[in-house]
Amino acid sequence: MRAEVAELADAPVSKSGPRKGVWVRVPPSALGKQRTRQHVLADLSVHYVEGFILEAGHTAQQLERDYGYDLLMFTYDGAS
Repeated sequence: MRAEVAELADAPVSKSGPRKGVWVRVPPSALGKQRTRQHVLADLSVHYVEGFILEAGHTAQQLERDYGYDLLMFTYDGAS
């Protein structure tokens, strides 16, 4: 496993001068996983549908994210 570290860009040569801001380049591996556009749209769609379900007085439960079902809806009627 290879670890990357952030490297200082334009770091001062001498440490005797006053403190200044230093730019830091963060390696891509430090940013974590990037979600694909398709996954972001899928989550937004589930959230959108969930809003309609809640407005109608029903409940919704998001399931574990996979490539199957995304949302479980429970309906309620006036009869007990």
